[in-house]
Amino acid sequence: LTVLSILCFPLCYGGGAALCAALFYRRKLKGPIALLDMASRKIAEKDLDFAIHWDRRDEMGALCASFEEMRRALWENNRVMWRQMEERKRLNAAFAHDLRTPLTGIIGNSSLFLESQNDLSSTEQRTIMTNIYEDSNWLLNMVENLLSVTRIQGDSLSINTTEEPVEEVVGEALEKLKKRYPDAAIRVKIPEEFLMIPMDAVLIEQVTINLLENAIVHSGSILPIDFIVEDHPEHVSFIVRDYGKGLSEEKLQNLFETGTYNNSRSSDSRKGMGIGLSICKTIITAHHGTLSGRNHADGAEFCFTLPKAEALASEK
Repeated sequence: LTVLSILCFPLCYGGGAALCAALFYRRKLKGPIALLDMASRKIAEKDLDFAIHWDRRDEMGALCASFEEMRRALWENNRVMWRQMEERKRLNAAFAHDLRTPLTGIIGNSSLFLESQNDLSSTEQRTIMTNIYEDSNWLLNMVENLLSVTRIQGDSLSINTTEEPVEEVVGEALEKLKKRYPDAAIRVKIPEEFLMIPMDAVLIEQVTINLLENAIVHSGSILPIDFIVEDHPEHVSFIVRDYGKGLSEEKLQNLFETGTYNNSRSSDSRKGMGIGLSICKTIITAHHGTLSGRNHADGAEFCFTLPKAEALASEK
């Protein structure tokens, strides 16, 4: 009896402890462990389309909440990565589409000139040389656009920005544009306040040049183009407004995805807006801004916005 009484206590104690452990596991650990195991397997299979919910406010509840936060972060990173990949694919498609047309034109016109030079009148020769010159300038513009895109770093679409004076950046862009289109009439309206916003000045100059050039080439109007800068509490907007034929409904629906914008069948139709607008969209997106296009009563209007430093800081 003495021996049994001595053994009974540890046996009962051990059995009770085991029973308590089993009950604790069943009530407190089994559910969340099963959830975490399921989540681990799904993440390993690259499936993030699920959620982890464990309502109890204990250590396992906190662990499940942390795991869910990690899943959401992974899902957001994947979403951003896919968006960036689509942006790159769209940009590459635009380059592939628009690079062919000026090269084909240069080759075709130069071949015609070399084969038929003696049979062509001086007027015909001048027309061919003018086409070659225009296509060469168009190709140069696309190379400048391509060089601009190389400033956007890798697949992350990140850029290095510094606070720049808006008036100086706009002035540089207009000066470069005037060298290409000396006869273009552009009315500029900038706030009197000294505006500084974070940007890559070279890239924003390129966006400004692209939008203004599109208005000059594709609007079909000789009326002056308005370039307006507006100051808002959290951002600065830049508006290019022409007074021409406007945008067709078809182009408005997929303005930044397709190869062209103009509505005409003229010789200028080979020079689509796709490459310029695609690059503008990429650049402004990298700046955390917006770019939109629409018709107004007397033509077309493009507007891009750039956030101020305070707005960017609050987002972070």
